[in-house]
Amino acid sequence: MRTSALEKKATSKSYKLYVAIMVTLNILPHCFDLPAWLIIIAAIFIIWSILNIYRNFKLPSVLFRNILVAISAGFIYMNYKTFFGPDPAAALFVVVAAVKLVDFTKYRDGMIEIILCYFLLLTHLLHSQSLGTTLFFTVDVFIITTLMHQLHKNDRRQSMRTFLPSLKMLFLAMPIWIFLFLVFPRFSASLMHAKPSQSATGFSANLTPGSISQLLQSDETAFHVKFDHSVRNDDMYFRGAILSESEGLTWKKSFSDDKTDLKNFEQKKGHSQNFRLTRQEIVIEPSFQRALFTLDFPVVVSSSESARITKKEGEIYEFKEARQSRTLYTVESSNSNIENLRAEDRVQYLQVPKVSQKVLDLAQVLSKNTTTTQQKISKILTYFSSQKFYYTLEPGQMPGDGMTTFLFDKKGGFCEHYAATLSTLARLMGIPSRVVVGFQGGKFNEITDYFVVKTADAHAWSEVWSDEENTWVRVDPTVVVAPIRIRYGAEAYREGLTQSSLLEAQNSMSAQISTNIFFAIDTVTTKWNNFLLKYDFAYQNKLLEGLGFAKSSRLTLFILLFAGLAALTAALKIYFSSQKAKVDPILSLYHLFCRKLEAIGVTRSRTEGPEHLMSRAIKKLPERQQAIESILKKFIEIRYLGQKSPSEMKSLRQSIRKF
Repeated sequence: MRTSALEKKATSKSYKLYVAIMVTLNILPHCFDLPAWLIIIAAIFIIWSILNIYRNFKLPSVLFRNILVAISAGFIYMNYKTFFGPDPAAALFVVVAAVKLVDFTKYRDGMIEIILCYFLLLTHLLHSQSLGTTLFFTVDVFIITTLMHQLHKNDRRQSMRTFLPSLKMLFLAMPIWIFLFLVFPRFSASLMHAKPSQSATGFSANLTPGSISQLLQSDETAFHVKFDHSVRNDDMYFRGAILSESEGLTWKKSFSDDKTDLKNFEQKKGHSQNFRLTRQEIVIEPSFQRALFTLDFPVVVSSSESARITKKEGEIYEFKEARQSRTLYTVESSNSNIENLRAEDRVQYLQVPKVSQKVLDLAQVLSKNTTTTQQKISKILTYFSSQKFYYTLEPGQMPGDGMTTFLFDKKGGFCEHYAATLSTLARLMGIPSRVVVGFQGGKFNEITDYFVVKTADAHAWSEVWSDEENTWVRVDPTVVVAPIRIRYGAEAYREGLTQSSLLEAQNSMSAQISTNIFFAIDTVTTKWNNFLLKYDFAYQNKLLEGLGFAKSSRLTLFILLFAGLAALTAALKIYFSSQKAKVDPILSLYHLFCRKLEAIGVTRSRTEGPEHLMSRAIKKLPERQQAIESILKKFIEIRYLGQKSPSEMKSLRQSIRKF
């Protein structure tokens, strides 16, 4: 296609609209990860460009556009402190792609926009490799490639055949994609750290009334977990943080929570006859940036990024920096706590906040006629059950001294209230205690053997130190107040269901269909995510060994990579060469003659037949009538009347060469 034709097609209204739609489609996935002001700027320029296409809306000046891009780049740097990394790069691409739409006046601008769409898609793929993103990536690459092909195509007609060249091109590239995925050396994801996503929620280091109830309103998946043997739902307590500083109903982490004692496990293991390990394979979503949730009590936590994991007070593990992606890790937990209570820690775990006289009197009453930790805790739990305390997600405000109001007036709350209150009463009764926040329970997917733990399964409970057993003991007052919460999860209370109505709802046809659909979707996404997470350098070597390659180093993989690409390139070269050889030789001669006619002023139309071309050429070149008639009549006889013989073909070839 001539340059002028390219310019005309690239700047046509229809093509500019297609490009604007394509840019919008590739900006949309970034809306949840980039600052809102950036998305608003992009939306303004996209709308501005569309108004210009259909309403001749006046475009901003070049100076204004350049100033806006410079200011946006400055804010991007202030927000991310760098221009390197997936998020700042995506932000820059979004601004440039949107602003470029109002500067779309040449063929070159159209090509720049198409290339920017590829980069926008790539930055989104770096941020997420979920099954949905992969499907979007496949479709989007196909659409962008089709748009680029249409720009360089002579025929403007739109039909299903428009997509065939792009489909063929991507299909031929598929072996290269698969080969690169299998052979390209894998590196640790820790090579590139980025600022936490704007949408990440994190896991609160403080416990205040309402902090966990906010999580209970969400149905998002927190993590998947698989056990090496059967585990009861009542024992599925996943610890995320230890809170040891008390302010009544509000608890927070201690500033000295980095104290660890790694020597206890081997000693306790040698003296315990009931010792048993439970292995967990956990895939955690990136929402909880640093927290690693483990079944109590963890002994070993391992991951491909173990160097980034640190151990905190209370056998708690977390990442040193916020995670940006889904993470796979394994845990081995003991059925008995391995943590000792040091003398200096006992003082910290016995510190009590300022409470009312009524709370002090209650603790004193509950302590009467008790000597052991178990007796004292039993008294507290009996008080909760006998005084008609109840579980609710909407306890309302608790004015004044919140704990006094809760214990003597409201008597209604959720896990946060009960865990904070029991731990405070335990300290008042001389028992070292703390609050643990994490998750409890989950739904079992029989297809994948994974439990699905949702954000709604967030929970808080207490741990008290037993001098008699010389260990920390988990105490969950919710078991006494609301056993249905432990058995069926927070959904029962969120939806206001009783045990009978919950069983009826679970057995209904609609509930079963909904559950089956959820598990089917979860199965597909889980298998895909696990494949990506487990496909590291070791897994890659294992796969290549199965294909007949010995255990490989990274250098071997690079050599195999380049050798394989060379072989694939050669194979494609041979394929395309064979395709050219399949062209009908009579058509090749005809096209050669048409090019000779075009050189002397007779251009054939794409829809023009040989007879019409012959009459038109004779009219324009009467002095060459005999030669033109001879060549084209012989072509028609060979091509359409089947009079094809070596002598006829040779005669036609000689006539065309002499013309």
